Amino acid sequence: MSGLAYNQLSGNWLSDNIHFKLDRDFTVTEIKTGRKWTAPRGYKSDGTSTPGWAQPLIGGKFRPDFIEAAVIHDYYCETKERTQKDTHKIFALILKAEGVPWWKRTLMHQAVKVYNKFKNWGWK
Repeated sequence: MSGLAYNQLSGNWLSDNIHFKLDRDFTVTEIKTGRKWTAPRGYKSDGTSTPGWAQPLIGGKFRPDFIEAAVIHDYYCETKERTQKDTHKIFALILKAEGVPWWKRTLMHQAVKVYNKFKNWGWK
């Protein structure tokens, strides 16, 4: 058991082929604590920010096993409604729930932590 519950992700690709727009709210709930993470209807995600050089190892921006984690992570990185630590942790937990191998989710988790340290100065 993953310790997470979430509804079906529903949305459409925009004509720019870069963004995925949610048709309805997408919510992930941490079962143990009841804490909810919601990206609202209409939110646009650009998927994982995987550099081109890493894509052969990690995979593309919108892999089915990454998309849920990317949508929630993107939303909370943009809004800063939660701490960096919690936002990056839920990203890793969703990747785990989706069956992403340990080595890959660890690499991805560390990459987003480093990237956001430089991009989001001042975010606690």
